[in-house]
Amino acid sequence: MARDKVMKLTKGNYPAPLKILEVVREGIVGGPAKGYAMESQYFGELAKTTQSAALIGLFNGSTDCKKNKYGEGRPVKEIAVVGAGLMGAGIANVTIDKGIRSVLLDVNQSGLERGQNQILTHLSTAVKRKRLSLLEKERIVTNLEATTDYSRMKNADIVIEAVFEDLSLKHKVVKQIESIVRPECIVATNTSALPIADIAKASARPENVIGMHYFSPVEKMQLLEIITHEGTSKQTIATAAQLGLKQGKLVVVVKVGLDVAEHVAHFLSGALGARVGGGNPQIYTDLVAAGMKGRKSNKGFYNYGDGKKGSKKANEEALKIIKKYRVAAPADVSSVEDQQIRVLCRFINEAMYCLQEGVISQPSDGDIASVFGVGFPPFWGGPFRFVDLYGAEKLVTKMDKYSRAYNREQFAPAQILQDYAKSGKKFY
Repeated sequence: MARDKVMKLTKGNYPAPLKILEVVREGIVGGPAKGYAMESQYFGELAKTTQSAALIGLFNGSTDCKKNKYGEGRPVKEIAVVGAGLMGAGIANVTIDKGIRSVLLDVNQSGLERGQNQILTHLSTAVKRKRLSLLEKERIVTNLEATTDYSRMKNADIVIEAVFEDLSLKHKVVKQIESIVRPECIVATNTSALPIADIAKASARPENVIGMHYFSPVEKMQLLEIITHEGTSKQTIATAAQLGLKQGKLVVVVKVGLDVAEHVAHFLSGALGARVGGGNPQIYTDLVAAGMKGRKSNKGFYNYGDGKKGSKKANEEALKIIKKYRVAAPADVSSVEDQQIRVLCRFINEAMYCLQEGVISQPSDGDIASVFGVGFPPFWGGPFRFVDLYGAEKLVTKMDKYSRAYNREQFAPAQILQDYAKSGKKFY
C-alpha cells in the first residue's frame, strides 16, 4: 500500500522514497543493525543519481535567487496595485504579510470587493491551518487599503499594474499613475506577453518602468520574473528585485518575459516564425472560443469537476478540437522516447537561445525559471541541467534526426547547443 502511494505521487521519477520504504522494512524485519547498513548503502547510491544532481542544482540555484545581486534599491514602505483581479489581489496578499503597506485599487467596487475577499479568505485559511494566529491575521490586514480612489496611490514607492493585456489600456494606466505619484515612483507592469519597451513608450519617465511578472496563483508560485527594457535604470531594477525578495520570491531578471497563453502563441508564431512552427495556434483560439479556459472556467484540456484534488478528467470536447489539427508522426520517430524528447527538445532549444541571446545571464536562471515558472520536471533540474545529464551530443543527434524526419527547421539546434555537443563542455 505504501509503495502504491509513493508511485502515485512520484510516477517512479524519484528513487529515494522507494529506497526509504525498503530501509524502514529492513529495519523492522531484520533489526536496527541491518536497517542502518542498508540505509548507508542506499544513501551512497542515491547521492550519485541524476535526480540527486538535478535536485541539488535546483537547491543551489534557488538559494542564489534569494540573494540580492542587483545592488541597493530605494526603500519600499508602500506599494499600490492597480487591478483587484486574481493577480492583483495575489500581489497585494504576498506584500501585506511582509509588513509592507499596500493600496489595492480597482475601477469598480464589486471587483474591489472580490479582490479583498480573496485576500481575507487566504488569511482565514492560514489561521485555520495554524500557520497564523488570529492576532497575526488582524495585524496583516491593517497593512491593506482597498479603494476605488486612485489618488490614494500618491505615496506609493512602487505601483504595480495588473490590468488586462491590452497595450492601449496599459498606456492609459501608466499615464494615469504618473500623473498621481511622485517622480521617483517605479511603475511596474505584470504583463505576461506585451513587450515592456512598448509599454514604456507611454511613460514620461521610462527609466522607472519595469516588468514584474508574477505567476498565478501568486501566493503559491515562488518565481518572480523581472523584465527590463533598454531604458530601465539600475536603481529601478534593484528596487524591484528588493521588493520581490521581501515578498519571498525567487527573483530572476531577464530582458524579455513570455508566458504561455493563446495570444502568446500567436505572438510567438509571428515573431519567431518557423522556429516555433509545426503546431497550429488556432487550437488555442478554438478552445478559448468554446469556453475552455482552464481552471478559471473549470474546463480546458481537463474537466476539473468539483475542483478537488484528483477530480480532473480528460475533456473529450477538447480532444475533439485537438484531433482536428493532429498530424501523425513519421514512423521512425514515433517511439515513446522520441515522443518525450520531441516535446522536451524544442523547449530546451528555446532556453539555449535565451542564454545565447543574453535574455538570461546564466544557466541557473533558466533552470529556476523553467522549473518554478512553467513546470519543467524537477527531477531533471531544468533545461540546462537536462542537457548536462542527457548529453548535448546525444540531444543534437536526436534533433537532427527530427529535422530530417519532419523537414522542418524548428528542430535545428541553437548554435550554443551545437558548440557544447562538439566540445563536450557542460553548463555546470
